[in-house]
Amino acid sequence: MIKYVLIGFLFLTFTTSAQEKWGISLSLSNQGQVDQVLNGFYYPAHETAYQDDATEGKLLNLKYNLTTSYALKPNLQCRLRIGFGQRNNESVQDYKPSYWEFNDEQRLLEIAPSIALTEQLGKLTLTGGVELPFYIISEFKQTLYYAEFSDDVMTQYSLYRLSMDGGLIYGVNGFANIRYQLNKRFSFFTELNTGIMRSQLGDKFRSYGTVYPTGGTPTDATPVEFDKVQSKIYFSAIQAQLGLTVHF
Repeated sequence: MIKYVLIGFLFLTFTTSAQEKWGISLSLSNQGQVDQVLNGFYYPAHETAYQDDATEGKLLNLKYNLTTSYALKPNLQCRLRIGFGQRNNESVQDYKPSYWEFNDEQRLLEIAPSIALTEQLGKLTLTGGVELPFYIISEFKQTLYYAEFSDDVMTQYSLYRLSMDGGLIYGVNGFANIRYQLNKRFSFFTELNTGIMRSQLGDKFRSYGTVYPTGGTPTDATPVEFDKVQSKIYFSAIQAQLGLTVHF
């Protein structure tokens, strides 16, 4: 899908009209508006707790945004942003006689219509407005692999899987955008978004696993399941974007 978006983005650069009422933007951002509440709900300690003592690990926490804007008047525009976010955390703790691998993942989809006022100052355009962000949060999944050793020989390993239901986060934002016009067709921008949000997360917590002794019979661990939900209103941290816009 990303390939087709890029093809369409490049196509627009050769089909621009003189009016330049439309804009299509691609940007990267943090996930400041939802990170705090997601980390607090889905992680027992904090989002990188498993990496505190890790011998190796990596963390991916980015949102990719596609925004379309239309100038209703010279200083008034409406916009629609679609964002796709990934939260992946991988780490290894290799301290014999034990060895751990942790992997968790979660995805989100954001839809955010907005309206804004603009002011042009030479090559700079200042934009500020109000938007209504709506996030669809996927199921949280975590996998834990644990192995035990004796004299560098594995005696058993265990595989555990944990999951928690996703949910919704929505609210009202204010935003500020500064755009620098590179040429007639392209501009570079940075944007900050923050506001009041409400989260409705979770339903069930589920955990199950199996122990595999070397040369023995696998044994299923006792499954764990209980209700876990959250509904809260909060002031979000700042989401910061960097991106490129094509005008047509």
